[in-house]
Amino acid sequence: MKQVIIYIALFVLAAVGVIIIEMNHEPVPQKAMTVGQYYSIMDVFQGMDIPLYLTDDHHLLTAADAYERLYLANEDETKKLNVTLSNISIAGVETYLGETYTKYMLEIELPYLTSDYDIDDCYLLITLLNGNEYQFNIGMFSYINITDQVDDLFWTSLEAIKEEQVTMARIKMINVSFETLNHAVETVSIGLNQPLTYVITNGMLTIDIAYDDLLLYGCPIAIYYVNGDTQVIDYFNYLTSTTILNTSGPLNHTYDISSASQSN
Repeated sequence: MKQVIIYIALFVLAAVGVIIIEMNHEPVPQKAMTVGQYYSIMDVFQGMDIPLYLTDDHHLLTAADAYERLYLANEDETKKLNVTLSNISIAGVETYLGETYTKYMLEIELPYLTSDYDIDDCYLLITLLNGNEYQFNIGMFSYINITDQVDDLFWTSLEAIKEEQVTMARIKMINVSFETLNHAVETVSIGLNQPLTYVITNGMLTIDIAYDDLLLYGCPIAIYYVNGDTQVIDYFNYLTSTTILNTSGPLNHTYDISSASQSN
């Protein structure tokens, strides 16, 4: 009988110990990360993919059917663009400062735009069906409205050169090889608010992009001719990397998404 009482007492003590440990255990915070990137769009039907890094693969932000509204906006929301989430896909896993993040790609559809539109300090605003709200800094957004296009430059290949002095994924130069060029070029652009210079020599258009503290994997290229025509070389993703978080440094934005509502 004494042995039974001892066993019961030990069981009760163990249970109490577990309860005390659980009461004093601090839950691991759920985190999200975004990285400042330059998003350039010249075809409104192209859409855009926005990476969102999460430590919790069961968070509602991973479920497309949990979303109610999405916007692209500046910080004070004086510029606001309503967008649509079409899908969420997993694009990889990265470890950053000892924590594991799954990279989720939010596939976004843009509204029909009839004029140029840009958001210099761009945030992705998310409202879930349960009322939770999130504000993530994603970098810079540029849309150039081009309705009529020509093919005066018959290009044959594209090549990008990365910034040599920085670790982050950013294009420094793009080389466009071509066979024929039917009209003189007035100017070239990869998007709004992205200064660049260019030269055309021996069947090569070389675009030198000014440095900016934003990732730049890819972009479309708009070529404006002196006769008023415009040609667009569609968006091309020149750079790929599986270690974005560890090479982006100050461009990383970290958020605690454990609470019901978040704004940072």
